[in-house]
Amino acid sequence: MIRRSRVLSWLFIFVLVAILPATTLHAQSESDDLLVLLTTIETGGQPSAIVVDHSAGRNDVIFYDGDRVRFIDGDTLTLLPESISLPTAAWDGWMVYDTYHQQAYVLTTRNRETPMHVFWKEVQVHIVAGRTLLGSFSINEPYNSDTLNPADRFYGLHGLALKESMAEGTNSSRLIVDDTANGNIDVVDLNASGTDVLRRQRHSYRETLCSGSYCVWALNQGNGLALETKHETVVPDDLTNVDVLYISDPNREEQGLPLDGYIRALQINHPLQDLDAVV
Repeated sequence: MIRRSRVLSWLFIFVLVAILPATTLHAQSESDDLLVLLTTIETGGQPSAIVVDHSAGRNDVIFYDGDRVRFIDGDTLTLLPESISLPTAAWDGWMVYDTYHQQAYVLTTRNRETPMHVFWKEVQVHIVAGRTLLGSFSINEPYNSDTLNPADRFYGLHGLALKESMAEGTNSSRLIVDDTANGNIDVVDLNASGTDVLRRQRHSYRETLCSGSYCVWALNQGNGLALETKHETVVPDDLTNVDVLYISDPNREEQGLPLDGYIRALQINHPLQDLDAVV
């Protein structure tokens, strides 16, 4: 397996971007600074995924710190004492924020064992709001009920996308997770509160690069998923009834080696409908 080295970052740096009218920007000389350093916050640990939380009237910054979720007061830019223990077997943190429900979804992985002592990798979602853990659910447990041959002996988590509740009409929230090693996306549609699963779907966009728990594959450098829900510049909008999911894949199975990847665009239906994925 080809692995990306993990950088142990010890500091978060916060900057303020000055947004100026276009005419003003053109008038600025090249030497003018448009970014101002507000402060540097020492966090220790291994900070990775980060979102901003506005629940309960707060302006918190939430970040994943190796094995826990931690918080920064966005008004005072100070590290807060609260934390939520969420260990993971992944190499880095994964998190998205739903502005409609005002809650963050934090993804972790862990090793599970069947009654026949076969190991598989579970992806869990933890809901965090107001510096509190609201609940958790599994992305892929139902696919691993075979005690001898669970589907996810390995799970290459390297992409996460969110369609927020009410983004189009009355749609529910949808989480999409990319398992790059096996060439799968897991699509999970949530209930009205965004805290539990109503429907799971899995789509394979290419052949797996794994044999059991052994995989030869290349990692995405960053998030490998992006979701397009509206083409607002097209009249009428041609994505009224469907979405487009972009998958960055550094692997091509027909070459036999994880080289010269490409980006796929999949058309998928809206939450709670059959995916009916079309390349």
